[in-house]
Amino acid sequence: PIKHIEDLIKKSTANTESTLKSDSTYIVTQFLIVFCLCIFIMYFTGLKLSKSISNPIIELSKKTEKIGNGNFSLRIPVESNDEIGHLAFSFNKMTANLEKYVQDLAKTTAEKEKYIVSLESLKKFKEVCFLVYSLLFPIAKI
Repeated sequence: PIKHIEDLIKKSTANTESTLKSDSTYIVTQFLIVFCLCIFIMYFTGLKLSKSISNPIIELSKKTEKIGNGNFSLRIPVESNDEIGHLAFSFNKMTANLEKYVQDLAKTTAEKEKYIVSLESLKKFKEVCFLVYSLLFPIAKI
């Protein structure tokens, strides 16, 4: 009878060990599957988040280059109310100010050119007047 009880205990222990091993293997497998799934979800969420941040900055960079080449009429659409949207708004305001400044500068330069032409004409007229005066009223030689 003791032998029989020992055999039952060994058999029960073996069954318990086998069940524990299979259950622990199942738990570890399930954990690895959930872990990999979480990594996968986090990767694609991070990718989407990084694109939502970097794409407006890339667009801003491209348009900055075009404005640097003289296209001051370019504007960036403000699509959000966060820091990127504020940056786009400020960028558009700066570009509008630059466009107005360049227009004012061109207008001022054109007016200056008119004055220079007028002054040159007056200078030539003065020289002609002086020549006529000196012909009409020659200076007596001493």
